[in-house]
Amino acid sequence: MSDKDTHTYLEVNGDFRMRELDHNDLEQFNALLQYAFQVTSYELFQTGWEQEEIKYAKRPILEDAYVLGWFYKEKLASMIVVYSMQINIQDNIMAMGGITGVTTYPEYTGRGLIHSLMRYVIDYMHKKKLPISFLYPYSIPFYRKMGWEIVSDKLTFTVKDTQLPKAFPVQGMVERVSLD
Repeated sequence: MSDKDTHTYLEVNGDFRMRELDHNDLEQFNALLQYAFQVTSYELFQTGWEQEEIKYAKRPILEDAYVLGWFYKEKLASMIVVYSMQINIQDNIMAMGGITGVTTYPEYTGRGLIHSLMRYVIDYMHKKKLPISFLYPYSIPFYRKMGWEIVSDKLTFTVKDTQLPKAFPVQGMVERVSLD
């Protein structure tokens, strides 16, 4: 049975087909994320990840989030991820759709793929009663056109010393010197 026989397509446009991703799309999903956000397997190995961990680290996203993508001749071309979450706004807990993983391979840009994915996830969030959505925009004008607005341009993080990487011994020493 071919992919066309087993998946429900939300939209078809020539050789492009939009559908929800599932666990069978894990390798393509990981490949697009790593390409778009410039994370290499080598960098992951350097930080302690094992090959199998890399392969399956993003699998829960495909199980717990709504992941929608455009496929060109059965190859993932573009995607978007929506996490169902909750936020606290002035002591009121509210449902929220967290948008992430908005990406397209460069050869497929300029075709309106992301715009159509955004329209579908807005409809999805409306149906799931997720009245608020947060995202971290790479382009404020792009997301503003789609209906999002800036609520904060300041981020504050608290990092405990136990969350920092452990120091490892190196040869030599550090010495303070004057700027001159």
